[in-house]
Amino acid sequence: MAQESVPAITATNDGYLWLGTRSSLNRFDGVKFTDYGLNDGLPALGLSVLENDNAGGVWIGTGGSGLLHWPPGEVAQMTTKEGLLGNDVYSLASDSPDSVWIGTSKGLQHWTPLGLEEIQLSPEQSTDDEPGYNTIRALAIGPESEVWCSAHNQGLFRIVGNHSEKVSLPEKYSNAEATALLVDRQGVLWAPIGNGIVLRRENETWSELEKEDGVPFNIVTRIAESADGTIWLGSHSTGLYAWRNGRFDSVAGVGSSIRSMCVDANDVLWVGTESQGLFRVAKSRVEFFEVGTGTKVGVLKGLAEESDGTIWAATVGGSLHRGPLSDLQPVDDIPDVSMYPSVRAGLRDDRGFIWFACPQFVVRRDSPGSESRIFRTPDANLTSIVIRSDGTLFVGGRDGKLRRFVSSSFVTAASMDFGSPINCLAGQPDGHLWIGTAGNGIFRWREDGSKHFTTDQGLPVKMVNSILADAAGTTWIGTHGGGLAWLDTEGTIHGFDERDGLPSTVVSSIVENGKDELWLGTAHGIVRLLKSELHRWAQDKSQTPTVFTLNRDDGMPSADCTSGYSPAGLRTQDGLLLFSTPRHIVAVNPTDFSFQSDQPHIRIESMRVGDQTHEAPFPKDIEPGSTPIQFDFTALKTERPKGTRFSYRLRGASDQWREIGNRREVQFDGLAPGDYQFEVRSSNNLGSWGLPSETVNFHVSHFYWQTRWFQLLMLSLAFVVVAAVSATLARNRSMLRREKMESSKAHENAAVYQSQTVHLSRVATLEKLSTSFAHELSQPLSAILTNAESARRLTQRDPVDRAELLETLNDIVIDDQRASEIVQHMRTLLKKHPRTRERLDYQAVIAMAVKAVTAELKSQSIDLVFRPSPPTILGMGDSVQLEQVLINLILNAAHAIGEAKSESRLVTVISEQLGSELLITVADSGPGISPDRAEEVFKPFYSTREDGLGIGLSLCRAIVQAHDGRIWTQPNQPCGAKFMISIPPSIPLDGESQ
Repeated sequence: MAQESVPAITATNDGYLWLGTRSSLNRFDGVKFTDYGLNDGLPALGLSVLENDNAGGVWIGTGGSGLLHWPPGEVAQMTTKEGLLGNDVYSLASDSPDSVWIGTSKGLQHWTPLGLEEIQLSPEQSTDDEPGYNTIRALAIGPESEVWCSAHNQGLFRIVGNHSEKVSLPEKYSNAEATALLVDRQGVLWAPIGNGIVLRRENETWSELEKEDGVPFNIVTRIAESADGTIWLGSHSTGLYAWRNGRFDSVAGVGSSIRSMCVDANDVLWVGTESQGLFRVAKSRVEFFEVGTGTKVGVLKGLAEESDGTIWAATVGGSLHRGPLSDLQPVDDIPDVSMYPSVRAGLRDDRGFIWFACPQFVVRRDSPGSESRIFRTPDANLTSIVIRSDGTLFVGGRDGKLRRFVSSSFVTAASMDFGSPINCLAGQPDGHLWIGTAGNGIFRWREDGSKHFTTDQGLPVKMVNSILADAAGTTWIGTHGGGLAWLDTEGTIHGFDERDGLPSTVVSSIVENGKDELWLGTAHGIVRLLKSELHRWAQDKSQTPTVFTLNRDDGMPSADCTSGYSPAGLRTQDGLLLFSTPRHIVAVNPTDFSFQSDQPHIRIESMRVGDQTHEAPFPKDIEPGSTPIQFDFTALKTERPKGTRFSYRLRGASDQWREIGNRREVQFDGLAPGDYQFEVRSSNNLGSWGLPSETVNFHVSHFYWQTRWFQLLMLSLAFVVVAAVSATLARNRSMLRREKMESSKAHENAAVYQSQTVHLSRVATLEKLSTSFAHELSQPLSAILTNAESARRLTQRDPVDRAELLETLNDIVIDDQRASEIVQHMRTLLKKHPRTRERLDYQAVIAMAVKAVTAELKSQSIDLVFRPSPPTILGMGDSVQLEQVLINLILNAAHAIGEAKSESRLVTVISEQLGSELLITVADSGPGISPDRAEEVFKPFYSTREDGLGIGLSLCRAIVQAHDGRIWTQPNQPCGAKFMISIPPSIPLDGESQ
């Protein structure tokens, strides 16, 4: 929120809350504020009063700028130029979209679509020398559409139609002025007149409420009514008051200087203050009762109830308290407890005796008013107490021992050591006891034996806070860090924790209500679960249990239910469920809650595309590259809004729902072209998901290179390249035939013949790689066009972002250089050139050859692996001819794999330095070469392929030998062939031998 001063509040029919501050208008959904000011179309500031227009918009009264109307429709302003009596608007009232009553500094007016009409309240007219004489302080609309009006220095008026009638106040208040007005649901008029007086008019009869009735001795600035009939008074400087049980009571936790109030559709009271911000006053869903004051304050632990309903509360540090929930008083008649005021757990047995466990003794009160008895348990440090089904009392302590009450004393019940302090005890109908420990799991114990359950048996953690054994045979276990666990009748342990919807992994207490309900006291509130749903979920994880949670938003003074003792919770005889928090008893009445599904309405507020934000209606067609796309949405539920969870899905990208907690926006980057539908849904107060209440359909267009016409163009270009290469190949084949016929001139033309043959081999190889070169060339061309279009858009901005434009132009230069390199590489391989020796990096030459054939092998589903070691080997040589050798060998290997139809489709290129030589290996997983043909394959015109010329490997050997190297073949393991090349890495410039 923009400011802490909130002079105006209203709620509109769509569920939003609107706040007026000195500098802006704010829309609030219970979680998020949206601020509107002069830059958003608001024509004036200084907002003094807001009123719902009953059509989704807001009437706004200002101090000095007249009356404003905020959308729907265009923003409108009415001042004295448009016929308004005064530009200071103090009060507004509306009960339909076509009517608003306007209280100004100079009288009352009624607006309808026909225009403004002044309402004459009395024969006297205000004059310029009587400022404020006709100021309308307050307005209210009654059940029959009558309007009540409080006018400064004139009194109270009732307007029916457009005719006014003065209403006399009680004689002794005849000159008083109502500072606020309310007509409640019963038709009773409430009129506070200040300094401890509120007048009520019912059936044309006045009554008065005074300080004795709780009315504050202060100016009442605002008055409102909740759905349950509670009347709220907001005072100028003493805070908020509520009319309950025939009197006004002060409400704690709200700012003192109240300037505005509003009850919204969720029956939540909103209070705006002068300098303390905004307060939410929701109906408490629980009751709480403080335990201990002054020196009698401690951490609340155990609870017990007498047969007459009297409650006992045990505290650590604050002793015992006893009485009705609303008036618990310290118990001072037990000297031992007064001296050692640390009391942990309590219960009432079948005889009506009340038992409490203290660190080193147990207290028993046999009947109300009787003296308490003390039973010593030295060094036990007791924490828990239970009555077994046979009536025997047991206690557990921090020393890890279990004790039984026998003949007015406690004796050790079990010879075994439970391995950890005992935190809790619970009984089963068959006489077994359940023993929960602080670090060693749980035990099922009876005198004839015991069974131990820990994490090895499926318990989520070893620390246990509470246990409940129900009549159906299931044992429910509250853990410290592992959530809720249960041992079913088949002996299997199941778990339910935060990952499954539980608000906390610390379960302090478990209280059973009826056969199916479990109420848990946790570190983050009180939780209701159904046993039947938990059992069903244990078998089918798609059947998510309903989790109902109460916490501070529901009126709990603290969401932390205390633990470390048992029993921890209590179900009273009249059905109340009691839970202990550090300082208070929290009472829950299960019958107060409706567990029906009530899905909040979801509204998609905005759609941001790139740097532009759109409100409904949202754009349907999205230009390519317009990212990110973001949706902002909300659930219009102001009661416990942070408990609402959201999930979304984007059809066209995924049909899966994705949960995002309470986050109210979602963003998408890099959406592919296509049609999409955005959906969002929310969970209700029970945690179940509703149907999407709003959806947005949109289409993301294609980039030009993603369109079919561009793809066809690139395919055509590839065909042209292939045709050109094929024509060149045909011409060179013809040339080769002629050269073969002229073999008699071989000696004098040997160098020319070899050069042409090498060139021919390269051209033949390039025919196979033409598609790969076309694909590689299309990428930088597409990038150049994209950056050029971006640069053109940047030049159209005002001002031009020179830095971004320069960066885009640099990208164009880089992509152009990349395309040039691809074309130059292809030209180099195609053209004839004399053999040259230059300084080169052999590993870089090998990498270029691997890169040239990668796409071709990928199209044949053949894996190509290159293993260079070390990364750089320098030497002298002809890079073009060496690259030709490697391309030839790799394509031969791919052809061999294709003919063999091998399941293993792998070509491996390895380059390594062995001593003073470079060793290159090209290995395949094809059929291999028999040893007796290992030399024959290098002979000219020898080929195993019908379309082969038989010159590839012979040229490879000639080129390698020209580099003072050698080439040979040998079998590959487990299948295939290896072609090995050995070249001295360093050759002098004048070292040509051929």
